Amino acid sequence: MESREQHGEDKLMKAMFSRSNSVQPGFLRQAQDRLPDPGPKRGFGNPLRAISELFGGRIVLAGLLISLGVVVFSQALRVEGAPTLSLPPLQLGGERGEASDNAPLYRARIVLSTSSDWTRLYVRSGERILNVATTILQGNAATTQAGWDKDELYLEQPLASALSKMVKVQYDLVMTGLDDDTHIFFENQKGDLGVTTTEFYNYNSSSAAPISSWSNLLDEPGNPSNPFSFSIADSHFTTGGPLPQPYVLPRLVLAFYYPWYDLDSWSSPVLEDHPLIPHSSDDMEAITRHVNWAQQHGIHGFISSWWGSGNYRDANFAKLLTAAQGTDFKATVYFETLGERFRSTQDVINQLEYVLESYSDHPNFLRYRGKPVIFLYAVENVARNPGQTPLQAWQAILDHIRADGYDAVWIGQTFDPGYLEVFDGLHAYGFYDPDLLEVYSAVSGQVRSYQFLQDPNAERKIWAPAVMPGYDDDRLGRPGSWHLDRADGGTYSFTFQAAIQSQADWIVITSFNEWWEHTHIEPSDNYGFTYLELTKEWSDSFLGGAPQPVLLPLLTKNHQ
Repeated sequence: MESREQHGEDKLMKAMFSRSNSVQPGFLRQAQDRLPDPGPKRGFGNPLRAISELFGGRIVLAGLLISLGVVVFSQALRVEGAPTLSLPPLQLGGERGEASDNAPLYRARIVLSTSSDWTRLYVRSGERILNVATTILQGNAATTQAGWDKDELYLEQPLASALSKMVKVQYDLVMTGLDDDTHIFFENQKGDLGVTTTEFYNYNSSSAAPISSWSNLLDEPGNPSNPFSFSIADSHFTTGGPLPQPYVLPRLVLAFYYPWYDLDSWSSPVLEDHPLIPHSSDDMEAITRHVNWAQQHGIHGFISSWWGSGNYRDANFAKLLTAAQGTDFKATVYFETLGERFRSTQDVINQLEYVLESYSDHPNFLRYRGKPVIFLYAVENVARNPGQTPLQAWQAILDHIRADGYDAVWIGQTFDPGYLEVFDGLHAYGFYDPDLLEVYSAVSGQVRSYQFLQDPNAERKIWAPAVMPGYDDDRLGRPGSWHLDRADGGTYSFTFQAAIQSQADWIVITSFNEWWEHTHIEPSDNYGFTYLELTKEWSDSFLGGAPQPVLLPLLTKNHQ
């Protein structure tokens, strides 16, 4: 049996890989590594450009990226003493190009062919591209670069191949914001060499129907982008649509839960706040009280931090299920991928099968459409065999688990939509950015439209953004400790509203009781029941309708 003293190792690991400061390591890495745009001839892109573009240089919650044990911080955090941020109100839907819960979706196919070294196609009239799947129809897949970036489709090949070789790429798109009475305005750009041809198809049915074709032969002296503009009536793309929207998910509000405290924890000098009722995490009375408080304030279940079988946190998870029995309250595990118990792919398989074998039949274990739900933390850092990518490792792990007769709904902690190939949904943990709605909406659009570009008969993927009241690890001795002010509840409301407006299926709260990083909403000496009462208000808004926009002053600071 693992002792509570071993929790010190957990805190050390979190000091190296802080949850809130490394929420999306792969996602932030894309933003940090992206070079400034040199113009039409900028370097080759990658599948995450559409998301990483949103960050630019404005990442406020930067990531802890582990490389050879070194913690690397983004330098874009606001410094201590920075002025209060007065954020613009979040605007509720209805504007052209914005998606809402009932916004119609349409599918189109665009084929770009070029003998130039590069070409771009831009949507200039505000329609929103939610997702794109690319297929190289002609050309060398090793040297052809194709993808999308917000309102842009791009295609590039080596300059040495231009003129002598034609490349051809098919882009299948899911779009919203179309109007039968207007036109979509496009702009094609290309290099000085060759010709670019753009073919458009309506793809709202099982087969693509041609609409029109345009060619750009321009070679304008002094204009290296050779822009060629044209428009097509929206009605050509809306015919046969909109796409049949899949079943709307039952909305849930869940909270991350930490079962690792004893009575001595509350005398720690790192704590700036304390529970209203001090407790030990193995105390059934305390666990029952937490379940009751959460259920009374709009929380439907806990996602309990889980570090492997046979330790006190595992035993406390069993107690959590017992405490919830006889109620509608649910619980599942948060598989702590960075844990010492999960250092090989076989370890991961064994431990996940242990959870499913030991707990998934309990009536209060969280299930979706009959399957147990498991949340997976830091999926890019999973143990893997030599030569495997993290995605390949998860594919092999989950295939093995299914072959052993287990099935589950897997929700991965990442913003990388590529993981939807193996997971049933994506979630965030304690993420913050001033443009949170924009960031969340970009990920949400790709999650919610995924099946239209892969398997239209597949179940809808799940989007679960995170909300949090604030963050403060000043006293933990971490390099580059970080603080996000609670702003008298403003931070919590701001993140909740952004999550709701991003069309969340589920919302995850960071956290019910992570006291070390001060993200707790559990009733406390400093705040009483304030944050549970706010949770109830926002949970009701999420379940029953959209809230009103608000103007929130927020403070952040970085300690070097």
